Amino acid sequence: MLRHIISTLISGCINLFFITLIVFSILHLLPGDPIVIMFGMWEQNPQQIEFLRHKYGFDQPIYIQYLNWLTQILSGNFGESIRYKEPVLKLILERLPATLWLILGSMMISLLISIPVGIMSASKPHSKRDYLGMLFALFGISTPAFWLGIMLILVFSLYLRILPAYGFVNPLESPIEGLKTLTLPSITLGVVLAGTVTRTVRSNMIEVLYSDYIKFARLKGMSERTVLYKHALKNALIPIITIVGIQTGILLGGAVVIEQIFGWPGIGRLILQAVYTRDYFLVQGTILIYAILFFLVNLTMDIIYAFIDPRIRYE
Repeated sequence: MLRHIISTLISGCINLFFITLIVFSILHLLPGDPIVIMFGMWEQNPQQIEFLRHKYGFDQPIYIQYLNWLTQILSGNFGESIRYKEPVLKLILERLPATLWLILGSMMISLLISIPVGIMSASKPHSKRDYLGMLFALFGISTPAFWLGIMLILVFSLYLRILPAYGFVNPLESPIEGLKTLTLPSITLGVVLAGTVTRTVRSNMIEVLYSDYIKFARLKGMSERTVLYKHALKNALIPIITIVGIQTGILLGGAVVIEQIFGWPGIGRLILQAVYTRDYFLVQGTILIYAILFFLVNLTMDIIYAFIDPRIRYE
């Protein structure tokens, strides 16, 4: 296990290196001068523009800019935001908790919905409840997250006035208000994610339920609940965990739109604003943090596999 973790960390670092190269190259191919965009409609002073270009290193060759940025990252310095005039890492860490709360809430809602619905559908295939479960899965897969978020705001914020439509309160500081602000965006992402996970749970549970050891467990007189949740679900978890890990990465991308809709002060909204203003260092830093989070999720999934299924051994 330790050897596998070390090799995964090494390959992850290599992948992160190529990500930095790709992100840096794409950003510098975009049209527009970030210094000129920062001034906007103000009167532009050529001397001040040249001073800022020199300050942020934009007057150097592109490969020198990349090497300087890479050296800064290795030393823990992600650069300074052109727009906010603050360290990029500080800005990201301030908004990271909001994004992590959103992903955690969405994942919990997704699993609380998808696992029971998937098991219910798999226990009696082609029955009415199976069709209802698959109808829900189809709704989750085909519904755009931004549309669902807007509909939830209209119903629960504008008409019923029971949940806030905007802002974020840390649940650790104020649990009730925090859960209120977390509810709508978490449901929006959670329902969309639950559609895919429900289909995965159903298909894998059906495969496991027709196995010989499940038939033997039923012949021994075990209750259907014990058969479903203790024996079948445990052996169907590996593909489910795989799809959950993949969907977590999709949640990171989907959070960009949802954070904008709900005024959520997370990394997704931060990177969107950085793209609009051509804040190169902030865009590069946030994308790199996204890549690191996705890598850590995949590493965690590999470790969980070994604990769930004792047949899995990493050499």
